[in-house]
Order: sequence, then structure tokens, then C-alpha cells
Amino acid sequence: MQVRRSASKYILHHYWSLTAQRVHRLETSYYGMTWKRVSAMAQQLKSSGRNDFLIEKGKCTMYQFFELNKFPTPPVLGYWSDPLKFLADLATGAAFKQTRDWQWPVFIKFCHLTQGWAASVKAVKSSQELQQLLKTTLPAWVMEKWRLRPDDPNRPWRSEANSLTDTLIPGIMLQAGGSPSRNPRTGKMEMIELKTEVVWGVPVLAGIEFDNHKAERGSAGLLSRKSNATTDTWTTGIVTRDGDGGAARLELFPTVKDSILHNPAPLKSDTWLKFISEERHLTCAFQLAEKVARTMGVDQVRVDIFITHGKPDGCMVNEISLTSGSIYVGHASSLAKLWSEPYLDNQYHVSSPGKKVYEQIGTNVLSAPVLLPKPSAKPSAKPSAKPSAKHKKP
Repeated sequence: MQVRRSASKYILHHYWSLTAQRVHRLETSYYGMTWKRVSAMAQQLKSSGRNDFLIEKGKCTMYQFFELNKFPTPPVLGYWSDPLKFLADLATGAAFKQTRDWQWPVFIKFCHLTQGWAASVKAVKSSQELQQLLKTTLPAWVMEKWRLRPDDPNRPWRSEANSLTDTLIPGIMLQAGGSPSRNPRTGKMEMIELKTEVVWGVPVLAGIEFDNHKAERGSAGLLSRKSNATTDTWTTGIVTRDGDGGAARLELFPTVKDSILHNPAPLKSDTWLKFISEERHLTCAFQLAEKVARTMGVDQVRVDIFITHGKPDGCMVNEISLTSGSIYVGHASSLAKLWSEPYLDNQYHVSSPGKKVYEQIGTNVLSAPVLLPKPSAKPSAKPSAKPSAKHKKP
């Protein structure tokens, strides 16, 4: 009911509203709804040249949107449009002089590569490690990723998504690390991330990601680690609200089989992740995720939020996803229903197509929108899942 109430007052950016033309019944497939929206995005690129999709597919554009709206993020040290200039700035130290108040490690990210398989993020722990990498493997790695083209393999919307990413111009960003948490079971420092699903402006749930080496290895989704009760790691973790006040209900799944059967560990399991509820981290994380989503005026988005043990008010945005591959076990069909139902109810409002989504500043969509008629829900052909031969995973 909360999502339906929110949707009835929600100002949907015109760019996302064309998804309505493809929703004709209550959907139960999360991937199905994602496919419908990606198809609408591809249609708009072809028909009118709208490239609002850059807010997700272009990592540099995504972060410039965060900066425009002053959302808290780990510090960005700079952006580069030339790989040789980037390597030169690393070598001379010029790359580190534009931003104050940052600390090692730093992360090299490629703005045109957002899929996990591309392994396009590299962590550098110290200045000494950087100098060693510059003498050995880093230059070749940078040039390899610069030339690599994005692809969405093994997804039904591959063809449509690739039509978007084919237009991307390569870029590089350098970012400082966030604030990690110490796992008392292992003594290791972990980045804890709540991959928060926001539907019609309401944060519904979050997947827990606590493998801070996942992006560098290129593995995707939440099934990135083997369960080990001793070290308190799990294949999948889901967080939902537990009443008001920021308390959380944790669902932790020991094995892949448990995830498939939606058979979580007992809720009272002695896990260090209980700090998420005890310290009321959902208050900060969910409020920030909601603010990002509403500024985008988007029907659904996954907003990835970093949290830190002992700092319940210190949450930060890491990134967003409009084509999530996260595992939501038994929750996936409910998310699809919550996402599709307002389109059938026809209760939401549509803003002017004016500014592109990545140009939005909070008040642009939220305060005084120009409301337009909603797109008619006329049937459309099912998108083709046949991939292009030129987009083969290397």
C-alpha cells in the first residue's frame, strides 16, 4: 500500500514514462519489467536522440549528477578523456592535487564500462603500490580497458542495452575509497554496501554486499562468496524494514540452494551484520536512496549505499543501476508487481521532458513540474533477445 500511495503523488520524469506503453498486466518478472524499460530507452534514442540513459551507463555522468545534487559520495579525484594523460598524471602526482581530504586506497574506474564481467575497477592501496604498478602492469591494463567495448551478455535485453552503450565515449575516473568496517570474526576491513531497491519513491529492500574485492575480480550479483559460518560470510543477504525507526530485518542465506528455495538462516543468527539494525543504518541509507530516486523522477532504481559500522549517519552513494542483476530470492516477483501496478492504476503524474534526467537538480522534478498527459498503453511488439554478433564477451 505504501508504494501505491507514493505512486499516486509521484512525479515521474517523462523519459521513464514511456515504459507504460509496454505494461498491460500485473507483472511478476523483475527482469521482464527491466526489459520493458530498456526497450523504451532504446526507442527514445532511436526516435529522438535522448541519451538520459547516461545517468547509469556512463559512470562519469552518473557521478557528475551526484556532485550536481551534492549527494555524499567517496571523493572523486578527477575525470580523464585521454588514457595517456591519465597515466602521466598518475606518474607525476597531478592526479591527486585536485581534491583535498581523501585517503588511500584509490580506485581506477572506466566510465564506459559498468558491467561486472568487464573487471574495470582496480584498487590501488598506496603510493608505493601505484609506482610499482606504473612500472609493470598498469599501463597495459589501462589501455586494454580503454579499448574494451561494453556488452550486456546473458541478459534478455542485450540487444537493446547494447544499442545504448554503443554510443558511449570512453572515459576514466579516479576515486578515493569509502569508510570500511572491521569484521570482528576475521579482523579484515570490509566495505558494506546496501543495494537498495527504490520503487516509485519508496525504498523497499536492500541486498547486502560485503565483498570489497568483487568489482576488481569482475564477478556480478550477490552470489560472489561461499558461505562460512565461522567467518560470518553468506552467499546472499537481504535487508528489509523491521517497523519504524531504522531497525532492520536480516535474511542471510548460507548456500546457493538456500537462496533458490528462500530458506534463510534463523533470524537470531549471531552475525556481525546485526549492527545494521542495532545502529539503525536504514534511516540514513533509505533516506539517501529515496532522495536519489526522487531527484531522478524514476519509477524504479537500485541505489547502492555504503554504510560504516559505528557511523549510522555517515552513509554515502556508491552508484545506481537501472539494469540490476542482483539476486532477490523470493522478493523478486513482489518487486515486479510493485513496479508495474501503478502503470495499470494510472495514478502517477508525468513531468515535462525538458531537462535530461542527469541534469536534474532535486527541485526540478519535485516542486513545480509541468504535468503532461500520460503515454497511452498501446501494445508493442516483444523485443528481440537475439544478440548482435559484434558484442561477444572477450
